[in-house]
Amino acid sequence: MIDVTALGELLIGFTCLSTDETGCPTMAAHPGGAPANFLAALAGFGAKTALQGKVGADAFGKLLVKTLG
Repeated sequence: MIDVTALGELLIGFTCLSTDETGCPTMAAHPGGAPANFLAALAGFGAKTALQGKVGADAFGKLLVKTLG
């Protein structure tokens, strides 16, 4: 049985790791989004959680699914 279900968005936050000689940044992707972060915290305390959302079939969507799986 699921204790908590959330409906919401998944996001990718980016942080700058460095810049090259032309000033172009190298970015690191960090999966998140308030509903997913909240459920992850609850799961850490032992709750059974579920998220209803939608992601694309691109590299970012695959990263989000892999992170939640």
